[in-house]
Amino acid sequence: MNPLNAQFLCRSMTSCGKHALEHLPLELAALGAKKPLVITSKSISTSKRTTHVVNAFKESGLTIGMVDSITASSGIDTLDELTTIYQDKGFDAILALGGPGVANVAKVLNIAVSETDGNLRTLAGANKLTRPLNPLFYLPSGPGSGFETAGEARVDSLKFSSMFLMPDKVIIDPRLMAADTLLPLAAQAMATLACCAEALCTTCNPLVRAYAATGITLVINNLEPALAPLFTPVETRSFFPRANPPNSELTALATAAAISGYLWSNCPGLMAVEMGHALGSLCPTAPGLLMGVLLPTVIEYHHLQQTVEPHSMDRILLALAGLDCYCTTPEGQRFDLALARIRQLTNTLFLNSSGAIPRTLGDTDIAPGKLEQLAAQWAMDQASGQGSHAPGIILAHAHAGQPIKQGGGHVPA
Repeated sequence: MNPLNAQFLCRSMTSCGKHALEHLPLELAALGAKKPLVITSKSISTSKRTTHVVNAFKESGLTIGMVDSITASSGIDTLDELTTIYQDKGFDAILALGGPGVANVAKVLNIAVSETDGNLRTLAGANKLTRPLNPLFYLPSGPGSGFETAGEARVDSLKFSSMFLMPDKVIIDPRLMAADTLLPLAAQAMATLACCAEALCTTCNPLVRAYAATGITLVINNLEPALAPLFTPVETRSFFPRANPPNSELTALATAAAISGYLWSNCPGLMAVEMGHALGSLCPTAPGLLMGVLLPTVIEYHHLQQTVEPHSMDRILLALAGLDCYCTTPEGQRFDLALARIRQLTNTLFLNSSGAIPRTLGDTDIAPGKLEQLAAQWAMDQASGQGSHAPGIILAHAHAGQPIKQGGGHVPA
């Protein structure tokens, strides 16, 4: 490893913990902002979580505005309305309170109000933004997929990619956290784990490794405790009430998700993430769950192809299982044990969710023949840079849940 050949760019400052919201006025003032616009959704505003944000500004002397009309389907028309409000009312910063949909709208809105042109169609594409935008803060209301903090955004058919889209500040406060339903929460956590684990295994960059190892540890230590109450049948909960997952665990998962967004912006082309999104268009299973299914097979493929130094692959065990397990496991067994740990996690989630969370691609509703078509399409995509046989091998073994080194496996026709 030669850190002189490594680079890592993260524009976001992350504040996490109790009373993180109380630092909002000071953080905004440091960026010269005096009148922020809070954008959120109806579900957030009706849950009273906006009250915590408003209270943080009570003694600040700053004026804030709020729009709670953001939905998952918000498009150009919504953005035009928000742009008019932002400009006519003299706002100078955006606070995005919510999840992936709100964060995405906030990024695109920031383009529209920051650029002199303001024409989203001419600014769409990669690296069309050449300077910092207006202040943008992201306040997660729960664990996300990671793309909330990445330098990417989209609206309708327009896609944007630039480091300047990353939030200036990510404020993670336990008071804003709320438990999601089972599958979305599991999907978000598995997407985070997939991004962090593959990044850790495929790079010698010491900064990437530090972020990735931290993200993995946060997910592994907090996912199952956070999901445990959601595994309990509704009829059982009515007789034996259980509290929502502790906010400390949701806060940890939200922090891990933010980290994965920073990693994705610095490690584009991670196979588990890209293939999970591609498979998500073929079935109703959430892309994050598909990333979790693909993860052990993708990591094993990298290991067998020897695309990175061998010992860098072993370090995933340290992040997954801790120092004691790492040190007491012989060097030659570390990588296999790491893969076994990941597969054990997905098997446990499958069992506890009564099969709702898949262990393999065979557990999903992907139509026969679709995997073969996707493998052929992926092999033709030169951007993957992994060799023409990689997609077929990975999809075949992920479908069967079979390690690559055992041989066999075929893409269902």
